[in-house]
Amino acid sequence: MDDGPQYSDHDAAIWHTRAMLQSLADGRPETLPHVPTTFPPGLGAVDGGERVLARGPFQLLTFRPIGDGTVQSGGRGFFFAAGRGGLAATAAVAGYRALADRNRRQAAAEDAVPRWVVDAAGTAFVSTHGVYLDTGHALLPWAWPHVDSMELAAPGAVHLRGRSEQGPVSWIIRSDWAELAFVLWCLARHPAHPQLASGGWIPAGWPEREARRLGAPPRPRLGPGSSDDA
Repeated sequence: MDDGPQYSDHDAAIWHTRAMLQSLADGRPETLPHVPTTFPPGLGAVDGGERVLARGPFQLLTFRPIGDGTVQSGGRGFFFAAGRGGLAATAAVAGYRALADRNRRQAAAEDAVPRWVVDAAGTAFVSTHGVYLDTGHALLPWAWPHVDSMELAAPGAVHLRGRSEQGPVSWIIRSDWAELAFVLWCLARHPAHPQLASGGWIPAGWPEREARRLGAPPRPRLGPGSSDDA
């Protein structure tokens, strides 16, 4: 018997995100988790009270071409076959090379088309004051005031636009904790965000998977962004 999709780490992250939202809505920030880090969190240095709430793997995607349209040379020389069947062999090689040239031109043209590309990966730390992206080579902290826009692009994927020291950025961050980062940014910067206000940040199918896990339809109070508080 097919019981549907299995309960995943991302499903668990949604449950914890809802619980953290409830703690904030109830005015009980002291009950929030406190995740240890290998670096001193500094995004809450001004007002204090920063807590790192979650950590997990992430991928960072940027929208760019992976090539400039240049056709790579096949590195071939002149070929001519002599003797019986030589003309046929020469024609076959010429046909193969023409096909290879066409494939290289097509690949170069496709590489010049911008698309979302994974440019970094590592561990994401989501805090009450922002998000830290640890790539293993660099630690990229993003305070909520520096993030101008957030939108959930898919379950476990948030589209972030903000202002860095190198200029504006537009990233997609894939992580089980993408929804947590999204709702915390909304509460800090844009409580009227439609995806928060409607409860649309909760992935489709999650309530059903949660109900199967609990054995009964859950109806907890959700705090900000709830749509089933009854």
